[in-house]
Amino acid sequence: MTGDESDAEQRRAFAERIRSARRAAGHPQSRIAAALGVPRSAVSEIEHARRGVNAVELRRIAAELGVTADWLVGTDDPGPFAALHPADRRSVELYAGYLLWRRTPTT
Repeated sequence: MTGDESDAEQRRAFAERIRSARRAAGHPQSRIAAALGVPRSAVSEIEHARRGVNAVELRRIAAELGVTADWLVGTDDPGPFAALHPADRRSVELYAGYLLWRRTPTT
């Protein structure tokens, strides 16, 4: 496999993670576009791996979708939760936060 093929595969995987997380969050492309300050068509291009994003856009997309930038670019290791959909992982994280809060003694 050449470096170009690997890069193309990585771009497609990145685009699919964004599309998957956006759908799981129930957000239309227009909501992501508004967060980025770009036309909706730019989000479509991102989700089809025809347009990249810069660091600021990456952070905004991650924040809007409730995922980490590391997860979007494929460098986050979710451990035993790898098979979960991003929205389900978020639910597990929220529940874990609740359990920690419940254990915290009140003063």
